[in-house]
Amino acid sequence: FEGPKRARTADQGIDSLMGRVDTIITIPNDRIQSVVEKRTPVNDAFRVADDVLRQGVQGISDIITIPGSINVDFADVRSVMTGAGPALMGIGYGVGDQRALQAAQSASNSPLLEQTINGARGVLVNITSGVDLTLQEVTEAMDYLHGLCDGSEADIYFGTVLDPNLDGSVRITVLATGFLPIERVVEPLETVKATEPEPERHRAVVHAAGFSTQKLVDVPPVPNEGDAPVVNARPAQRGEDFDAEDVYDDSDLDIPAFIREHQAAKQ
Repeated sequence: FEGPKRARTADQGIDSLMGRVDTIITIPNDRIQSVVEKRTPVNDAFRVADDVLRQGVQGISDIITIPGSINVDFADVRSVMTGAGPALMGIGYGVGDQRALQAAQSASNSPLLEQTINGARGVLVNITSGVDLTLQEVTEAMDYLHGLCDGSEADIYFGTVLDPNLDGSVRITVLATGFLPIERVVEPLETVKATEPEPERHRAVVHAAGFSTQKLVDVPPVPNEGDAPVVNARPAQRGEDFDAEDVYDDSDLDIPAFIREHQAAKQ
């Protein structure tokens, strides 16, 4: 009744939330009209929906926290609700003969539900009553709920809670999941590009003529291919032929330059 634009906004919010939670339970506002009287004020009508959600969540927590004839372990609750997606929740009451069966039928066909629990793959059931609850009544209620679900695949867990205030009546809370399993949203990890190491460069010290300062110059690496011979760097004299094979041995480096020149002149 709030209009198509608000409905689309609500649907977008649910879709965004869906991938970030395990289970989500919603009650459409339009469904509230079917469980309240026509003269019910707006605020009171919304409280009815809030109270249904409260009772449903409390009913599931009660079978874990409140001792009873049959209790459900928290691990069972996790197995039903983890990654389960949209969930349906209903509460039903029954009195008199077949009161447990009546409560199960009412809970599985609650007017607040958009659909029945038919085909659910995970179900949590809380049966709350006085001390007069019989095993036959529990069996009738659970057989009915098993028939609505995928009997061969569904995980159905139930527990009983004793409430002295409910002598003569039975309250059943049903939470059904597994209609449309969801995929959790995983935030993408920021990829860091590996930095490639820069090639090793050798540095040579170059003395500029007439200056005492030194300048570092990048030069490419020279492959090491053994000890290269030292070439005679003496400038050729006028009229003298330059011999490319004129090299020094290692022993020549120990002789001062003026002695080497004197020896060369004698030769």
